[in-house]
Amino acid sequence: AIHAIDETKLESTFGRLAELIQKETLQPAVSACLQAIGPVAAERIGDHLGAMQYETAPDTFRFLTQILIEAGEDERSPKIEGFIEQVRGEDDRARLMTDYLRSLSSDRGNRQRLVFAREQLAEYVQQADMYLQRLAKLPSGPDAEALRLACEHQFQLRLRVLYEVFRLFDPTIDYKKLFRAAMVGGENERAEAGEVLEGVLGQADAEQVMRLAKPAADKGEFESVNFFVQSFRDHDSKWIRAGLLLLAGGEYDDHREWVGEHLRHAEP
Repeated sequence: AIHAIDETKLESTFGRLAELIQKETLQPAVSACLQAIGPVAAERIGDHLGAMQYETAPDTFRFLTQILIEAGEDERSPKIEGFIEQVRGEDDRARLMTDYLRSLSSDRGNRQRLVFAREQLAEYVQQADMYLQRLAKLPSGPDAEALRLACEHQFQLRLRVLYEVFRLFDPTIDYKKLFRAAMVGGENERAEAGEVLEGVLGQADAEQVMRLAKPAADKGEFESVNFFVQSFRDHDSKWIRAGLLLLAGGEYDDHREWVGEHLRHAEP
């Protein structure tokens, strides 16, 4: 039984445990077992992930990386960061990064941690801004609604990462509440949020972040269906691809090749 595995049995049973991870109903028991064993299990997981190729077992790779994050000791781990980087799916990578950042202590005197936080800040502001720009250019009408919801979900995932990034600079502020007030409020709320973030991040980074909270007062012209097909045709999110399929369905003849590729996708 899984619960009977301890440190003395781990080496001989780890391969079997890794196989059991593929059964979703057994994942909680496997996770509890490995976490109970502690540092020895974390070391064994790290060795196993280091020898794996992500493509061979994506679910197992993500699951074991998640356990490593939960077993962390509030400090940066280049090894864990490397494992997160190997994850192909944007959704999965953003979720793991959110949990990893949340696991780090907010010691503002730790220069290496703040350098890493700045790197993630730049990366996820850029990603969030990309989805915001796509949302602003989506055509109106029911055909675009599914893609709009999928892009909004992607945008919110990036914001969750950013909230954890901000915490590493100053953990005393409720950034989610602050940012939501800026997004739904008026100029006064956005100005107040901008001042708070400037005190935390500095002027240049705060200005980049606050661009994400500004309403699209003038969307201008909508982009063509072809623009979105070219933007998202290789996206790894099934919801983005499904939304794109609905959007492109009205112009099937123009996008016959991509529609065929989508329907043959390994994860439809």
